[in-house]
Amino acid sequence: NWATPGLLNVWRFNGVNLIQMVSVGTGNTVSGISWSPDGKFIVVPNQSSNTLQVYRFYESGSLVQIGSNVSITTPVGSKWSPDGRFIAVGGSTIATDSIKIFSFNGVSTPRLVSTVSMASKSIFGLSWSPSGKFLAVGSYNLACMQIYSFNGSDTLTLMGTIPTSKVNISSLEWSPDG
Repeated sequence: NWATPGLLNVWRFNGVNLIQMVSVGTGNTVSGISWSPDGKFIVVPNQSSNTLQVYRFYESGSLVQIGSNVSITTPVGSKWSPDGRFIAVGGSTIATDSIKIFSFNGVSTPRLVSTVSMASKSIFGLSWSPSGKFLAVGSYNLACMQIYSFNGSDTLTLMGTIPTSKVNISSLEWSPDG
């Protein structure tokens, strides 16, 4: 069932048909899920429960949650770093719009390492550069894009803001060569 709220479905396409691999209840509405670069993990932002979950996907068709739910206010988007060591998450509420960076070791609950507040800038679009040294962030309600540098451990530094002519950004992506 494609539209059942609270279910995370994983499908495989064999070139002709979609085959459902697994369906797991997340308990709430999810949005902005993201696969890890190696295809082993799925990060699931849960807006309704204000949590972030990471699942390990096994080729046998099972999903197992890694660690505990992470509390995060209204997560709406997520993106893995190219090396799979970090997860960027965007939030969207008037009081707590922010970018949060979590480190992830593959076996335990993601650990918060950095937060950048962005008052009244609902964060929907997130994209790491191919090198993992920069993070592009799209704002939905203030119509801008921002570029941050990331030091590879715990610090995001704003490099610049680009107005987008009153166009809301809900998705963005770097070119393969950065």
